[in-house]
Amino acid sequence: MKNNTKTLILAMFAVAFVSLTGCHRDENITVSHDTLWFATEASSQTIDVTTDCAWTIEKNGDAQWFTVSPMSGEESPNGTTLTISVQEFEGQDYRAASFTIKSAKDRANVTVNLSQNVVEFTSIINTIYGVKKVEQWNTDFFGNVIEDSYKEASFNPHDTTTGFTMYFAEVGVGVQEDRYHDSTVYYSFHYNYDNVTRNLHIEFDLVDSTQSEIYNASVLTATEGMFRFQHEYKPNWWERAEMTKIGTITPQTKSMIDRAIAKRKESGPIFNLK
Repeated sequence: MKNNTKTLILAMFAVAFVSLTGCHRDENITVSHDTLWFATEASSQTIDVTTDCAWTIEKNGDAQWFTVSPMSGEESPNGTTLTISVQEFEGQDYRAASFTIKSAKDRANVTVNLSQNVVEFTSIINTIYGVKKVEQWNTDFFGNVIEDSYKEASFNPHDTTTGFTMYFAEVGVGVQEDRYHDSTVYYSFHYNYDNVTRNLHIEFDLVDSTQSEIYNASVLTATEGMFRFQHEYKPNWWERAEMTKIGTITPQTKSMIDRAIAKRKESGPIFNLK
């Protein structure tokens, strides 16, 4: 009888201990999204957090431009909704921050990344961007800009006689239209954009497999209306292009590109829109 009583007391103590700590032995935290992108205007988004323990929010850094509500909570196996709100951003480039959801005993944590004035490239599929401005410059051995080499050209994105336009036609696939006063040339490319590193990887397709044009561009601004990127396109030569959204690809535009490229034979750039 004494042994049974002792066992019962120990069991009750264990239950009381778990109740006081508010967590199971194995703490787990899951979120519906671990990355959020915001446009430039003030706005809010929500994510769902599922936990089997008490939790708190900890900002990683001193960013004051976003808030999270609520900042703490109890065990929520059915999920708790967090609201993340950002202030209006009037900068030229972008800003990023993050916060971590931590369990009471810090046995589990999940980091949520935030960025503003940025957009996933998958959301601008079938969108046309026309160049507004191109800057080019050379650098010396130490990476310093050679002043005499700096050149700048401005364009009207809607001008159909000069400049270039990039068509993001399918996921990871696009066409660049280079316009001159007396001709138009189309170059196909494959692309991949990493929102974390902000690297835009572009590979142009050329008829001659021995030729290749591969760019790793650092994206400075990427919104629904404009993006700027900078890349090294020749040894020690850099280019920064600013482009503006001028529309979306229509069936007529796709047909026009198809017809123009179909006329090309065994030389120059090629592409086949599907």
